[in-house]
Amino acid sequence: MTALRLIAPLAVRALVEVLTKRFEAGHGLPVFMNFALAPDIGETVIGGDAPDLIIATPDVMAALIAEGLASGDLHRPFGRVSFALGRSCEMCDPLRTIPELRELLRNAREIVYTADGTGGERFLAALDELGLAEEIADRLQPLAPGEPARVAAAGKVDLAALPLPLILATEGLNPVALLPAGLGTDVDFSMSLSTRGAERDAAHDLLNHFSSKDNDATLKRHGVARFELK
Repeated sequence: MTALRLIAPLAVRALVEVLTKRFEAGHGLPVFMNFALAPDIGETVIGGDAPDLIIATPDVMAALIAEGLASGDLHRPFGRVSFALGRSCEMCDPLRTIPELRELLRNAREIVYTADGTGGERFLAALDELGLAEEIADRLQPLAPGEPARVAAAGKVDLAALPLPLILATEGLNPVALLPAGLGTDVDFSMSLSTRGAERDAAHDLLNHFSSKDNDATLKRHGVARFELK
């Protein structure tokens, strides 16, 4: 049987790898994984890539469905990702209130974030909402994908603003604050089969595996919550 292929956002890479290895062990079928920044996934598929399973933001999925590149009938929610601030420190109970968040950001020396991607854009918008964008502008540093977590874990900067799953997946980096959902930084990811994948029984098995409630505890451990598609 031909191997399966999937594409998913970098923000949930560690989680997708765990779920995929579990599927491979149970089905004896390899799955090749490709990861990209969330905004690039649609362009990758439209550009000719044809994975069986696609995980992307709902708006990207809607565009792929409209283009006839993904199945509308099989479109399902995957998970909601919170945004957080990470630091090289011992595990602690993350701050959760707006006043605590403002104080943490005001006192930070350097704050790094991913220059491209949905999360970085939403973080900057949240700073505007908090009234801190101009006040801490000289301490903000946009970096290439993967760099914010790396330099923060090494203690080279004070804070990294990243999706919670990325912080939890990085050794030496722990979340010290969770951005409240009201700031608009949460990102939803949904999934469907490509029109190619919709014709394959094994691809349906993979989609069902990723949808299974049996994996909800694993999602939670990786900082991802289930949600309902509107």
